[in-house]
Amino acid sequence: MSDDLQAQLGKIEAAIAAQEQLRGVLPHEQIEAALNALREKKAVLIGERAVSVGHDVGGSIITGDHNVINNYMVGVADEFWRRQPARQQDLRPATREYLTQLTLKHRFLNFKGMGMADRIPLRLPLTEMYVPLKARIEMPEGETWARQLKVAGREASEAEIEAMGRRVSEPKPVLELLQANNGLIILGDPGAGKTTFLKFLALQLAVGQGEALGLGQRLPVLLPLSAYANALAKQDVPLHQFISQYSQDLGSHLPIGAMLDEALAQGRALFLMDGLDEVRDLQMRHLVVERVTTFFTFQQQRGNKFILTSRIVGYREVRPFTDGLAECTLVDFDEEEIAAFVGKWTAALEKAAQGATEIAQQDAAREKEEMLAAVAHNPGVRRLAANPLLLTILALMKRQGVALPERRVELYEQYVKTLLKHWNLARGLDGRTDRDLDVGETVRVLAPLALWMHETSPGVGLV
Repeated sequence: MSDDLQAQLGKIEAAIAAQEQLRGVLPHEQIEAALNALREKKAVLIGERAVSVGHDVGGSIITGDHNVINNYMVGVADEFWRRQPARQQDLRPATREYLTQLTLKHRFLNFKGMGMADRIPLRLPLTEMYVPLKARIEMPEGETWARQLKVAGREASEAEIEAMGRRVSEPKPVLELLQANNGLIILGDPGAGKTTFLKFLALQLAVGQGEALGLGQRLPVLLPLSAYANALAKQDVPLHQFISQYSQDLGSHLPIGAMLDEALAQGRALFLMDGLDEVRDLQMRHLVVERVTTFFTFQQQRGNKFILTSRIVGYREVRPFTDGLAECTLVDFDEEEIAAFVGKWTAALEKAAQGATEIAQQDAAREKEEMLAAVAHNPGVRRLAANPLLLTILALMKRQGVALPERRVELYEQYVKTLLKHWNLARGLDGRTDRDLDVGETVRVLAPLALWMHETSPGVGLV
């Protein structure tokens, strides 16, 4: 074998190995397409040169996840700045490091804060597990409701409908709403999938999938609004300055701020601002909204895009009215989406436990059938399963051998403990809270209030 041929085959083998390492970062279909192309190229090369396939071609590649992803990001960063080069300095190294850190942080679903999941090591790729969300958008004034609205696992009250404005009858994919608007406010109940959607977008853009999303090449900027509020409480800091500092504090010594400035100037940034409702002080929440909308109004003129998320409660008092800023409310999972989630969940778990084997596929199919039957068997459990967070907890309990729905009391108890204790500590981008909650004491305080709410206004979500 000539040195030239061995070198070419070595590069192909290295590229194949690199693609394999990116499972869980890139979509499965994209990896398989890339692998098929590389294998075909290798076969053609071998066939043309009549070389024995039995020869073990070496090929140097660093197999550690961080290094593999970092090497992949070289190409992503190069392509990002190739179309529209930076004006003053080479920002490719900073972009590569920034996207690498973003990918490493969000490539797996975060199950921390889900009780039993804290004791079970789960590393399930977000891109393979993600189920697209749908939402309703605001209707013109004067329209009336054709049927009762549902939001993220429960029926909305008339008060919520009035506070949020009128919506169209049929939900649309949230991604389509983002494609159509420069700015999008996403409202939803706790656990409806708001933060996960932002992480999914950040990850997809980080690995160069912006075109596939219909968003173009954009630099994702993920920011918890509570962090900005905390900074404002200490001193007056412009949002643009805080964003640069927050991103720089991720640990990079490279000019991350300059990278963000350049992407903004070129109109190629997507700002993902999470958790407006987590800004507890109303006056501070007003200030944060004012800063965000002012920043948005100027930056959208350049072509930059924005998403802001919030629970429905905590939003109505500070609701902004700004041109270009649309508003939508997440709806609950329907049967098809529940089935999609359960199918992805069981397949990923069995694959992680047994590998990509036929037995794993059979076990996953059986687990899926059992869980969907448990959900369909009881309308109360079905309503809970419509919320992505509650469906995930349900799946975790099923994995631990809890019979559902025969033991609904245990199911509800686990939900209460998880939402009060574990998820309170881990939710959101910051993953921080001012204090830990004593579950027993909290239940004693909230139980009478919950009973009163259920008796006087069933179906109304106030917290």
